[in-house]
Amino acid sequence: MRAFHSKMLGLLALVVLTLTVGCTKRTILRFEDHPIQNQTYVETLRHSNYLVSSTMAHEFWLCRDDATELVCKPTCDGDTDLACPAVGGSISITSNFR
Repeated sequence: MRAFHSKMLGLLALVVLTLTVGCTKRTILRFEDHPIQNQTYVETLRHSNYLVSSTMAHEFWLCRDDATELVCKPTCDGDTDLACPAVGGSISITSNFR
């Protein structure tokens, strides 16, 4: 019976490890300093790749610009009432031929 529990514990550990192994990468799409206040607005794209799934999220951050670092908080999703816009794949092409 002890060997069975040991094997089940090992199997459970393997399943948990399989579901949680992965990495997250953030790409900065745009950032803009506030002209008066010590704040920076940052727009990022987060790619989370795990062994069994992959997600992408469009994120917006408001950062306080201290002398040595940026302290950032999300401006949508999470603890806020605002929902971040969905990541889209639309392409907009405009021209001004005369």
